[in-house]
Amino acid sequence: MRILWTSDQISRIAKLQSLLQAKNISCHQDEAIDTDWGSSNYGGKMSRLWVIEENDVVHAKEILKEFLESSASETHEEIASQHPPINFTQPEYKAPRIIVKGKKLHFFLTNGIIILCALLLLATDLSVKQEPIPASIEPILITVSPVQKALLYDYPEHYELLDDIIQLYGYSALEKPHKLPAPGKLMFNEFLRTPAWNGIYGTLVERGQQYLTNTPAPPPQAVEPKLFEKISQGELWRLVTPALLHANFFHLLFNMLWLLALGTQMEARIGPWRLLSFILITAAFSNTCQYLMSGPVFLGFSGVDCAMIFFIRARQKKAPWEGYQLINSTFYFILAFIGGLVLVSGIAFVLQVMGQPSPPLGIANTAHTAGALSGYFLGRLQSFAWKG
Repeated sequence: MRILWTSDQISRIAKLQSLLQAKNISCHQDEAIDTDWGSSNYGGKMSRLWVIEENDVVHAKEILKEFLESSASETHEEIASQHPPINFTQPEYKAPRIIVKGKKLHFFLTNGIIILCALLLLATDLSVKQEPIPASIEPILITVSPVQKALLYDYPEHYELLDDIIQLYGYSALEKPHKLPAPGKLMFNEFLRTPAWNGIYGTLVERGQQYLTNTPAPPPQAVEPKLFEKISQGELWRLVTPALLHANFFHLLFNMLWLLALGTQMEARIGPWRLLSFILITAAFSNTCQYLMSGPVFLGFSGVDCAMIFFIRARQKKAPWEGYQLINSTFYFILAFIGGLVLVSGIAFVLQVMGQPSPPLGIANTAHTAGALSGYFLGRLQSFAWKG
């Protein structure tokens, strides 16, 4: 990224910028205060025109030369390469490392996360139970692998008691728990008396149904479900690790393609350590919001992907000279995708409150929305600005 022209004639800078953009040359205009004591414009505003891509600099200089020659009021000496040095209050910006020629970038963090997610999916598939499950039993919890049990946002005591019953008496015992031996019945009763947090969504549906039917609320449970059971026991990695788990190959592929496209841009500009802190913050925030909404059974990197998309959008608006690449149509597609899921979720909620069948929603859209909001917020902070 280079300064093409510096001038106090802001209107002419804007005209040249329009001319360059018409030639498909990416450029950016900003302003600074002239602090050179020897300048006749000391204390005044100066406008600078930057060329984003290094490959466009030569062509841009030719256009600038023609532009200056067409006006009698300007001379060739105003070309940026010939302009007298001026001290600005704002620091000079160098080209982002992603577009520097001859410099090899390795993207250790981005590639490492992709490899880790792939290995975790492989380990999950190899360790999941393959035993047939009776049709009358809800399979969502008893089919999770040991990998998922260790890395899901929570794995409460309610689920662990169910695991113990299955290990001792098999899946068939859950179909006819009254035929269990005395120790098994005690375990099953303990399982029923130990509720698990399944999110606020189900409670909202029940409250809506009670309001519509004008029925009194049921008495409170003898034992209220606990929040953050494993996290409160010190397993803090669970705040982040659900983002590393995926349901199948296509789920992994979709999320990792987004990470490859977005993560490499961010790692090149803010470095691996700040990118890692960005991922930890947005993963923890989006995962926690999803847990509070729907309970602990969710997984996928898409919440962080949404955070990256909205982060890049924020940087494009706040600091376009950083050179992030995200076309408007892609951003608006993601925005429409998230908004569409919010709409479908709202329709499903209304149908459930009315007691009508609703479409099953297996997408953790709370994580998408929370990730997008957190990414945009971080994108407005100077802490994640490119520092050259």
